Amino acid sequence: MALLFAALLAGSLAAPEPVADPALDGVAMVWSAPPACPDLAQLRGQILRYVGAPSAQARAATTVRASVRATDDDQWSAEVVIVDPQRIERRLHAPSCALLTRAIALMVAVRVEPVRVGERMTTPSPRPNVVPVQGRASTQTTTPKTRATERPAPSSPRDSAASVTTPTFGRRGLLGIGGSAAAGMGPRVAGAVSATGGVEGTRWRVEAEGSYWPTTPFEGVRPGVATGELLLMTLAVRGCGVAPGRRWRVPMCAGVRGGAVRGIGRGRISRPVPAWAPWLDLVVEPSVVWIPRPWVGLRAGVGGAVALARSEFAVGPGHSDLVVLRIPAANARAFVGIELYFSARNGSGTGTQ
Repeated sequence: MALLFAALLAGSLAAPEPVADPALDGVAMVWSAPPACPDLAQLRGQILRYVGAPSAQARAATTVRASVRATDDDQWSAEVVIVDPQRIERRLHAPSCALLTRAIALMVAVRVEPVRVGERMTTPSPRPNVVPVQGRASTQTTTPKTRATERPAPSSPRDSAASVTTPTFGRRGLLGIGGSAAAGMGPRVAGAVSATGGVEGTRWRVEAEGSYWPTTPFEGVRPGVATGELLLMTLAVRGCGVAPGRRWRVPMCAGVRGGAVRGIGRGRISRPVPAWAPWLDLVVEPSVVWIPRPWVGLRAGVGGAVALARSEFAVGPGHSDLVVLRIPAANARAFVGIELYFSARNGSGTGTQ
């Protein structure tokens, strides 16, 4: 009994064998897709819409294997293998499973009957003719009384696949530059330039930001005497939860920022004490990113921080008790920037939101 159960289990887990379609002589298909997608019968029907009646001419035996799945960014992905006997492998992406199925049907039809597909795509038809163009479904309806706009048939499955491929990402890198203005980073409002690098997924992001704060003048406890400038360099590391979207993303980030601040004496100060001091604070920075193109985003946000190290600068040797400046306990900033996205998976630097 155990052996019988094991045999039945092994058979149920075996990969499905291609099933020949009588209406498509010589074409065997294996179709694996979630229940929300069109089934194999609907896929065959869409292929026949492109091919028409079965050909009277003998054709080479063709095997089609297609596996469709939903990705983690509200997109759909398909792995397609066509053997006739040349082997062709394609990976397609689209915003809906229905569009992806039409793309696969077009690929198979072009491979099986390229001339007939061209004829049917350029001949007026009373039925709506749906032609996928650049990753979106473009509907062109013609009737016998109207003249159809002619569309050349794709020259190869590569062309038909490229016409419906929509860029997507599961994990991608990012680089950015920006500027910010802050209060509490020194004695007065200061500005900075920044460079950012990181990695993000659909709902998360990890990033590092290096910032340079040019010299900011200050006046200490003795106006006109105890004066100077501060120069600050920081590196922040943040982790973010992201509210995803196609055009808008909302990173909610928190992390730590460290660096060094330098005091530069002016007036009667020979040099502040110390000349260099550590900088360390905890930051919380929500922001919003608008993505006009899959590979570029514009980011803006605000943030607050609590200092973990409050450095003090004194007048100089022999006057260490005369504090010229103490780093504030908290600070806030507003920032804007531009980001570029790139994906090692497809090398195109694109992503869909």
